[in-house]
Amino acid sequence: MFTYGIVRCFLGNTSNGDHLRYFGIIKKNCFLMAVGGVVYGFIEILWRGKTHWSMILTGGFCFAVLNAVYKKFADMLLVKKCLLGSAIITSVEFLCGMIVNVKLKWNVWDYSHLRFNIKGQVCLLYSALWSLLCLPVCAVCKLMNRKGLPQTMLRQSFF
Repeated sequence: MFTYGIVRCFLGNTSNGDHLRYFGIIKKNCFLMAVGGVVYGFIEILWRGKTHWSMILTGGFCFAVLNAVYKKFADMLLVKKCLLGSAIITSVEFLCGMIVNVKLKWNVWDYSHLRFNIKGQVCLLYSALWSLLCLPVCAVCKLMNRKGLPQTMLRQSFF
């Protein structure tokens, strides 16, 4: 009930059960961020041998955004979805890098030694790798956005 009250405070007065629909959307996105963050964290550990909590949050955010985009553009060609996904991930990575690496000076990653980089935060090589990573992400999002599946998964989650 406490969580319900907080959500209702943020959404204001709603009628016809709109607040329950918004709560469902928030719950689904939190679930997607958790799953995406954990999976991305494992991928980064396998690739680099380490990760950072900011990358887990960024990976989770990207997964939730990609799921929404892939749901909206379900009929888009797979190649276009992967290129769009790469552009989204690269943009989020640049924004996160400017905050985490440049502003806060945490030095989580540095692409300045790679060709075609922008301020050492993003580079063409990793943008290409993000488009390849979008192949399985597209498949997972397609599976998750089937009618009824996300609701079943959320009912079984710890929320």
